[in-house]
Amino acid sequence: MSALGWLLLPCSWLYGLAVWLRNRFYDIGVFRVKGFNVPVISVGNVTAGGTGKTPFVEYLVRYCQSERKKVAVLSRGYRRSTSGTIVVSDGKSMASTPDRAGDEPFQIARRFPAAIVISDERRTRSAAIALNQFHADVLVLDDGFQHRSIKRDLDIVLINGEQPIARTPMLPAGNRREPLSSLGRADLVATTSDSAGPGDTQVHGGANSRGLNTGAGPGPSKGVKLRFRPASLCRVFGEEVLDPGAARGRRVVAFCGIANPHSFRRTLGEMGTDLSAELSFPDHHWFAPRDLVRIRKLFEGSGASMILTTEKDAVRLSALSVEQSFRSLPIYFVRIETEVVEGEPELHRLINSVIRRDYEAG
Repeated sequence: MSALGWLLLPCSWLYGLAVWLRNRFYDIGVFRVKGFNVPVISVGNVTAGGTGKTPFVEYLVRYCQSERKKVAVLSRGYRRSTSGTIVVSDGKSMASTPDRAGDEPFQIARRFPAAIVISDERRTRSAAIALNQFHADVLVLDDGFQHRSIKRDLDIVLINGEQPIARTPMLPAGNRREPLSSLGRADLVATTSDSAGPGDTQVHGGANSRGLNTGAGPGPSKGVKLRFRPASLCRVFGEEVLDPGAARGRRVVAFCGIANPHSFRRTLGEMGTDLSAELSFPDHHWFAPRDLVRIRKLFEGSGASMILTTEKDAVRLSALSVEQSFRSLPIYFVRIETEVVEGEPELHRLINSVIRRDYEAG
C-alpha cells in the first residue's frame, strides 16, 4: 500500500463502519426494501470497477431474451450529464444520447435493441417505470449489490480473480466498497478473468472458497468462473466488423478510459497484436477535442496500421462531433463477450429458477 493509502486508512475504517451500519439497518428492517411482481436479478461487486459487470449484464440479457423474456436493465448511469430518470431505450428505439444516459447503459441499449434500459439513481423509481409503462418480465440491476432498496431474487457478485480482495482496504485507501462479510448475502459469487485458461484465477467462486479468506461465514455454496474474450473488432465510425484474428501480428496503437486498463492491454496481447503505443485516460472519461489530437498524433508517429479501443470508449467517442479526418482513421473497438468456463449448468439453473417462477407483489 502506498504512503497515501496508509494516511487514508483511518478514513477507510470509518467508511467501513458506515457501510456495515447501513447494511445492518437493512438486515433488521430499519430501512425498507420494496418488492416487485417480476424476477429481479442483481449484478454487482465489492470493489470499485474492473470486474466486468457490463459484459456479464449483457450475457444475462441475451440469456433471458433467449427464454422469451422482456428484459429491463436498470442502471445508475455513472458519470452521465443528467440526473433523475432517463429512458435510454423503450425496447423499440433509442431515446437518449451517451452523455445523457451514461456510457454503459447506452452500450447495452445499442447492443440489445429489444431491451428496455433506464438510467436512474433511484432504482425503485426506474423499476416501477419498467413495469408500469413498458411491461418488463425481468429486471436486471446493473451494479446493484449496494442498492438494497429493491428486493432481489438472485444476487450475483463478480470478483476479479486476479485481485487479492482479502488484502484490499476499503475506500478511500483501497478500492473495496463493502466489508468481506457482505459476500454472505450473495446467492452466487462469480470470479472473473481476462486470461485464456480457466485455471488462471487465484480466487475461486463462493464466499468460503480456497484462496479467499473472507470471514463471511457460510455464504453461497456454489461458484462460477467467467472469462471475457474478444468476439470481434468493430469500426468505431462505420459498419465494418472484423474477426479478432485480423489484428494478429499487426502494429497497433491503443487507448482506453476504463477502471482496469491492464486488462485491456492483456487482451490485446492475447490477440497477438504488436502494441507500439498506448494512452490511458481516467475511468468513464468523456473525450475532448484535445484528446483526439493526442490520439491522432500518437498514431501518425507510431507506424501502426490500426487504432484499438474498448466498446465503452467507442460509445463516449460517439457523443462528440468529430471531424471527418479523425473519423477516417482506422479506429476499431474490441467487442467483448462473456464465456462461462466453469459452472455454466449451475448458473443457468439459478437463472431459470428465478425467471420461470410465479411472482406476487412484495
